[in-house]
Amino acid sequence: MTLADVHFSSATDLWSTPQEFFDSCDKIFSFAVDVCAPADNAKCAKYFAPEDDGLKQEWTGTCWCNPPYGRGIGKWMRKAWESGKAGATVVCLVPARVFTRWWRDHATKGHVRFLRGRLKFGDAESSAPFPSALVTFGARKRHMKLCVVCDNPFAAERSHAETCSGACRVRLHRQGRAA
Repeated sequence: MTLADVHFSSATDLWSTPQEFFDSCDKIFSFAVDVCAPADNAKCAKYFAPEDDGLKQEWTGTCWCNPPYGRGIGKWMRKAWESGKAGATVVCLVPARVFTRWWRDHATKGHVRFLRGRLKFGDAESSAPFPSALVTFGARKRHMKLCVVCDNPFAAERSHAETCSGACRVRLHRQGRAA
């Protein structure tokens, strides 16, 4: 079994951030640090690897957080919420487990965007067996929307914007929905 095999099985709580999805988020937020990433999946030049213990580090600036999805996820969400209150902007990619304690205690205090469909994490052949959400804490939490066509995040310059690009506006129009 390779490391990639472990990352997408129930043998681990690590789910590698899809690069294209991260890139869409990074265009909006310009992340400075990945607060929870093994070296082989770090999305920013500055990152906290497991041996650095991101929970013990100070999170400042604009942070990306794709925490381990196991029982410890509540600690990561609490740290994200606290860091947001202290002035950082923290964007978390998490499973949409709305009936869990960590969700009620922390995710609901951020700005939640549920992702349509299921993400394909890392190099997985199939989509995740759970829905995902982006939860944002801090000053810049309301500047993002998800495209109604492709579900990619985008900076919404107009409050009524529904699509991330001209191509998606055309697809939406062809589907018979107004943009």
